[in-house]
Amino acid sequence: MEGDGNGVVMGDVNARHERWGGDGELENVEGRRVVDWMDEWGWKLGTERGVITRRGEGERGKDRVLDIGVYVGGVEVKGRT
Repeated sequence: MEGDGNGVVMGDVNARHERWGGDGELENVEGRRVVDWMDEWGWKLGTERGVITRRGEGERGKDRVLDIGVYVGGVEVKGRT
């Protein structure tokens, strides 16, 4: 997304990274790609870090943060729990 405008992107990224998952969250390739994109274009995380958006299923399931909101420019996103 080029330019100096405003923007908001929200959704299920199915990506893991400490930036939104919290301390100790292992990153995956998809998470690294999202962070690289955010850093390259100046996008900021608007949802609260570490707030679970997917409950693990079954005995081995792990709760995760997979839904995020990011913003750029003069707008700002603040997620609520």
